[in-house]
Amino acid sequence: MILIYSYLLLITGFISFLNVEGNPVQSVDGNWGNWGSYGICSATCGRTATQTRTRECDDPAPQNGGTACDGDSEQTRICPGLPNCPIDGGWSSWGVWSDCSTTCGAGLQVQVRVCNNPSPQYGGQDCPGDAVRSEPCNVKACPIPGGWSNWGEWSPSCSATKCNEVGLQLRQRLCDNPPPQNSGPYCRGSSYSSQPCTNTDACPVDGGWGEWGEYGECSETCGDLSQRTRMRECNNPAPRNGGLECMGIGVEAQGCDGLPPCPTQSPGSGCSDDEDADCQGSGSGTTPMPTPDPCSLFENSYSYDLCIQGEIDPPDVPGNEDDMAPTPTTATEQATQPDNPFDYSSFSSL
Repeated sequence: MILIYSYLLLITGFISFLNVEGNPVQSVDGNWGNWGSYGICSATCGRTATQTRTRECDDPAPQNGGTACDGDSEQTRICPGLPNCPIDGGWSSWGVWSDCSTTCGAGLQVQVRVCNNPSPQYGGQDCPGDAVRSEPCNVKACPIPGGWSNWGEWSPSCSATKCNEVGLQLRQRLCDNPPPQNSGPYCRGSSYSSQPCTNTDACPVDGGWGEWGEYGECSETCGDLSQRTRMRECNNPAPRNGGLECMGIGVEAQGCDGLPPCPTQSPGSGCSDDEDADCQGSGSGTTPMPTPDPCSLFENSYSYDLCIQGEIDPPDVPGNEDDMAPTPTTATEQATQPDNPFDYSSFSSL
């Protein structure tokens, strides 16, 4: 069977080399024609754009069992003369965070990236966004040293307790401006200061009279015996710490001048037979005689006050032995007696 097939192939090949007249035909090998022009570049820029040209195996084409053209029918090249294409920049990965900008308190740490993946070239765009980013950091709170406040007032009293004794006055300040915080140091220096002082508050102070007050109203509206009085106080200064009372009297009297005469009383009115000592004259036409204040004979206000309160008796009144006060029996009463008692002789003829 194989032999029969081989025989048929041989007969077929032999016939193909015969022309119509039965003469043998010569085979023609194929040959390339000229290259055509390069086509359009695959891109308008860059070093990777390509263009292609082709050729045909037709000069001549293989005939009568001739061999086909050897080689490629297509040729590709890099497009010459094209500009570089713009390359936009691309970010690299973020770097590691930096150390905090401060060792205590509020600070910042930063992270950086670079526009080099790739770098922008040939008019390409820079990388969008920021190359640096930050975030707050606080390693620990910073120590805050204490600061002094202003000094306070000096203590109102001296430390000495005796008269004219030298002592000390103190004043204070606080470490609170600001107070030390976060292990900050305390204020340097002392929180107290002192200055010498002399205690004069404990010394005896003798009393001094204040100003006289205004005169009051007259005791009567008529006659020659009307009086008015005024007062002063022992308060300039007031005696303290065993100091002496004011010397003199705290009440002063003067006659009222220019009053009209008092009208004469009718018989049967006015003084009675038992009041002759206190009346001016007797019987028809008598007028009551004002009674002077016997306590005003004291020359200091302390004794005067005791007298009008009934604590001590008034001084002796010359010419009125029946109403004389008892002789003072205490040292205080003796010390308060005036050297020159008030003279009542001006009333003896009334």
